[in-house]
Amino acid sequence: MKGKKFDYEFLSEYMDECIEQGYTTANDMCELAKNEVIEIDHAIREVEEKKKRRSKLLNVIEEFDKKKTSKKGAKILAYLDIGDPVLNKIICQSIEKAPQCETELINLVSQVVCGKNDYAKIAIKKLLKSDVLANCGIGPNGITYFSKGSKFDEYYSFLQGNL
Repeated sequence: MKGKKFDYEFLSEYMDECIEQGYTTANDMCELAKNEVIEIDHAIREVEEKKKRRSKLLNVIEEFDKKKTSKKGAKILAYLDIGDPVLNKIICQSIEKAPQCETELINLVSQVVCGKNDYAKIAIKKLLKSDVLANCGIGPNGITYFSKGSKFDEYYSFLQGNL
């Protein structure tokens, strides 16, 4: 504390508080003060982290507010509602080459999500609902086929980072 004026009044008050709590030796009071400094430092770090997060959240708010009026931003937000981009990209890569049967798409996605067919079925439904995929109808053996929907190219471009 070089160059700073020492606050004897605070020292006197602190010693009185310590004595009231049963800390009567200088070592006890010193340890108590050290522990309190550690707690205060921890609280300061938490507040500093919250300040950083607050700043980032304000950036998010600003960005989303801009995108409300931005056509490109609106598309991105809509695309985020379609579902898991990783699973959707797998499906779109397959469909891009040629129409695919539902079973093949489910098998492709199931390899990524450890055999969970429900994820694949949900992804396909969302892509159909968003007009990214189109239902080609039922082929031989009652198997449903899917092809590119009206929004396929635009969405696939988004998935590849080209939007």
